[in-house]
Amino acid sequence: MQSGDRWTLGFGCWGVFLALFACGDDPRYELIVDLKTDLVPGIEFDQVVTSLDGVVIDTITPAGDAIDGIRVASASIDGGEREVVVELFDGATPVVARRSAVSVRSTTGLTVVITRDCRGVDCSSAGPGLEACLGGRCVPDTCTPETPEFCPAPDCVMDADCPTGASCATARCIGGACLLEGGDCAPGEFCHPERGCEARPGVDAGTDAGTDAGTDAGPMEMDAGTDTGPPGMDAGMDAGTDAGTDASTGCMSATFGTLCVDRAIHVGFGTGVATATLPLMPMVGTGPFTIEVWFRNVTTPTGTAVWYSQRRRVGSFVGPLLGMFGGRSNLFAQISDTPNHEFPGGLVLDGGWHHLAYVRDGGGMLRVYIDGVMTGSVVSAPRDTDGGATNIHLGGDGSAGSNPWDVELHHLRVWETARTQMEVERFMREPLDDTAGLLAEWTMQEETGQMLLDTLGARDGVLGLDDTVEPRDAARVPVP
Repeated sequence: MQSGDRWTLGFGCWGVFLALFACGDDPRYELIVDLKTDLVPGIEFDQVVTSLDGVVIDTITPAGDAIDGIRVASASIDGGEREVVVELFDGATPVVARRSAVSVRSTTGLTVVITRDCRGVDCSSAGPGLEACLGGRCVPDTCTPETPEFCPAPDCVMDADCPTGASCATARCIGGACLLEGGDCAPGEFCHPERGCEARPGVDAGTDAGTDAGTDAGPMEMDAGTDTGPPGMDAGMDAGTDAGTDASTGCMSATFGTLCVDRAIHVGFGTGVATATLPLMPMVGTGPFTIEVWFRNVTTPTGTAVWYSQRRRVGSFVGPLLGMFGGRSNLFAQISDTPNHEFPGGLVLDGGWHHLAYVRDGGGMLRVYIDGVMTGSVVSAPRDTDGGATNIHLGGDGSAGSNPWDVELHHLRVWETARTQMEVERFMREPLDDTAGLLAEWTMQEETGQMLLDTLGARDGVLGLDDTVEPRDAARVPVP
């Protein structure tokens, strides 16, 4: 009898009924399905249908760019081995479909990547274990960005590995496959990733009934039927700063997207080891969590070094620690003294800014994402962290700052949930629009003073060890 069965001899049920009936309901888990594709929504497909084990669970009309991910389904389902099929339609005409096998043991995120070169590819007769298409070739249906261990050798590991398309498009490496992201075109046009800028279907600039008919060249959403504004205010006079970007926060950079980043904190340097202290965080480790941050390596360690420490001694040390072990340039992570894990490729030490996310789901899978791309995963048993709370120290291990690491940091977020790859990739460059599950966020954008303010207002931190100026205070540094 499996230990996870809901009925067990001697407990909770009566007599011979033990052989026939379960005690209570089977567990149900949330399945979240996201789609990433370089097919153009509204042009090449206009409907997404998601099925679970042959039953449709959601149908959506996509809007906006789908290459960075759109949510196509969310359902509470029984655990076990399940089959998900995501189909794209243009009207009633099927365009392409992708089958995925997923093991549901806890709240599960599934990212379905559909590449444009999979249209017309039939994997039904490709052979056992090759039931899905990615990058124009048949791959196992268990191959997903969340489970790269089931994928063949990737076509790419970075954007530069991918062939370019039309001049308005940008090559992207997503989940080990090459996609083409459409860019900007003239008003009334869209970027076809392979053919270039083309007229957007439905544009009717010549029928402007507004006050400035001669200048309307915009897409249908902004054209004749709705143009009632004064002359010079509509699409024809807009030099590309219209709805897609005008609603932004006013911050925009190639590295940080719409995050407003002017400065960072510098920790782990000096003979006294500059540090920052973030107070009384609940101890993560027994369940799902996510720790994410923007970091820049200033001085590469030659031995073991730590930049994030939230440990306390309960018999032995418990609590998360992030750093490098033995100078091997791999991310070193632990949630107690043992086991320790190293993630090859889990660090980028080139002196540039990179985003790191360290995630543990409810099933014990640890994943590391660098710049939104998963670089390693391993199963780890949950650790007994005694439910206590303790401080986070940045720049070294504990308040003493042993094994320091000279780095710069900003936008540190700690969650009590396992963030999906799509959530990591999207919000590493955007302000959060939903803080459910967020324990704290320190942007580290304060210009002066000792405080590192938590955007939730509950766990403000300090430079150094307390709120007084001292030699061990982390430094505030500009970010170009």
